[in-house]
Amino acid sequence: MPSAPPPRPRGWWQRHWKWAVPLIALIVLSLVFAFVYGLTTVIGGAVRDNDAYRIAMAQAAADPDLVAAIGSPIEHDGFMSANMSRGVRSTASLRIPVSGPRGEATVFVEAEEIVGVWRFSLLSVTVDGADTPIDLLPSLPDTRRMSDEQIEAHEALEEHNALEDHKAAERADADEDFVP
Repeated sequence: MPSAPPPRPRGWWQRHWKWAVPLIALIVLSLVFAFVYGLTTVIGGAVRDNDAYRIAMAQAAADPDLVAAIGSPIEHDGFMSANMSRGVRSTASLRIPVSGPRGEATVFVEAEEIVGVWRFSLLSVTVDGADTPIDLLPSLPDTRRMSDEQIEAHEALEEHNALEDHKAAERADADEDFVP
């Protein structure tokens, strides 16, 4: 009587898949986490190196009303929201969460760099649980504040630029549609 052939030996994957699959998943998740953490660290560091951020944090830390509300020291706390552009006309729109020993707040910043000087159109702090924001603009030197006329001129220029961009896009679309 012929004997049955010996069973084929199982491969590495067949013997170890039960621990290899979770290990591979853990490695992939760790790499994704490290990438996201590194990206947020680099971007956050770039924002923190910006003078608009530094000035806003210095004004917040020096404000007696904010210190009375949340205590001192006042430190950056958590992820900030930032919309910044660099170029001939640099702008910064920031939402910076801060905290002190007695509470938390959010610093709001709207600023534009004009000839190397950051000028602020908005610099205020909203303390968590408070009804009214603390306006930090009056504590800035006049050279760092935008006047109402400058704010209106800035808004008019932004509106003009948006209109010009729209016209340019329409011309580009018309050029694409034109067939000689």
